[in-house]
Amino acid sequence: MNASATLGQAWDQVRAAAPSLHPGQRRVAEVLLAMTSQELARASAGEIAERSDTSPATVVRTCQQLGFSGFRECVMRLAVDAQAAGAGDADDGDEADGSAGAFLRAAASALVHAASTIDESVVAAVGVAISSARRVAVVSYGWSVPAGEALALGLAGLSLAVESPTDFQRQIVVASTLAPGDVCIVVCFTGSHRHARLVARVARERGATVILVSTFSRSLAAEHADHNVIFGGVATGEAHPRQPISTVVQFATMEAIRLAVAAAIGPDASVSPALLALVESGVDGP
Repeated sequence: MNASATLGQAWDQVRAAAPSLHPGQRRVAEVLLAMTSQELARASAGEIAERSDTSPATVVRTCQQLGFSGFRECVMRLAVDAQAAGAGDADDGDEADGSAGAFLRAAASALVHAASTIDESVVAAVGVAISSARRVAVVSYGWSVPAGEALALGLAGLSLAVESPTDFQRQIVVASTLAPGDVCIVVCFTGSHRHARLVARVARERGATVILVSTFSRSLAAEHADHNVIFGGVATGEAHPRQPISTVVQFATMEAIRLAVAAAIGPDASVSPALLALVESGVDGP
């Protein structure tokens, strides 16, 4: 067992790799992620095989495929992560009790974890790509639509040519008109939405740079992405992407991307005075 491993890393590692595994191995990964720290500490390869309807040999191979030396290292590191996540939940209070303070403390903890796991070099590269794009298309799906729209608005405020179609047929049409020098940003929690995968493929075939913003390092859409901005992890509750804490982290990631774009543009990156005047005229009246 690697004693220097970062807390949460093993859980994130299994969760990120799960979509790329074959069905039997994926069931093993899902069983491992669903177990408590106590269950993991006592687990045997035979028990995991029974729960996942596979064989002990498949369980061991899956652990190795996930990047661990074997079954024992896999379950012990996951047990440590599960225990740490449980302790964090206890410290932050019960989010489910409806308390605003408890929710905000949990969200703050999730943001700290996200800050420690985000790949800043990827975000910087994404900022450069978007800042120099001729056209930018932002497409988003399901619970990710509000965050995608927020990113599109933020980029438009930087005077970029941005389109953000939410209808799937329009997304395909826009993606098919992209060309080299354009950027397509795909915002999707899992990165495995079938429409997200198709739009990413079409945009890349047209020569556009494809940027995926998701919680998985390997997904169906990631196969067609030039950059994959991965946000969140074990502390954000990304195993249940509909949880509001995950949305908080996603919105924060959108703003991080906008700031990276602004940094790439340079000192002149700001909302134009003309745009501000137009917005204010709509708020204050004629």
